[in-house]
Amino acid sequence: MRLADYLRSELVVAGLDAADMEGTIQVLARHLADQGAVQDGAEVSRALLDRERLHTTVLGRGLAIPNASVTSVDTTLLLVAVALHEIQYGPPGSDPCKVFFLLLSPPGHEAEHIKLLARLSRLVRHPGLVEALFAADSAERILDSIREVDSQHV
Repeated sequence: MRLADYLRSELVVAGLDAADMEGTIQVLARHLADQGAVQDGAEVSRALLDRERLHTTVLGRGLAIPNASVTSVDTTLLLVAVALHEIQYGPPGSDPCKVFFLLLSPPGHEAEHIKLLARLSRLVRHPGLVEALFAADSAERILDSIREVDSQHV
């Protein structure tokens, strides 16, 4: 399984501007809806916020992987966003975040969802990837950085 199979240039947000977790989720859900990737951005926002209330998706080192199962999506979606500034996304005391990998899957795709979460968790530990994403100033650079690391891992 390669992330490259799920990456789409229209689902990359360079220069995410939000103040907190709720704002981040709303901006990203709206982006998905604006791109036609989801029909109901409000449903996506609710599902992601519900997931965050159960357990934070902050990994540390400036990363979060908000994810949820959503009935209105037909296929697994991966959105990548790099914020303009650090966002206090998780609970008090957690590291602020600047890079977000948002993962949505339809019900019944749990195995694929978990495999993608594992792949993301493995790739973000690759030396230099997080720093490259922090420095990326365009969707193209974000995608190039991820694809380069993705191609190096089995």
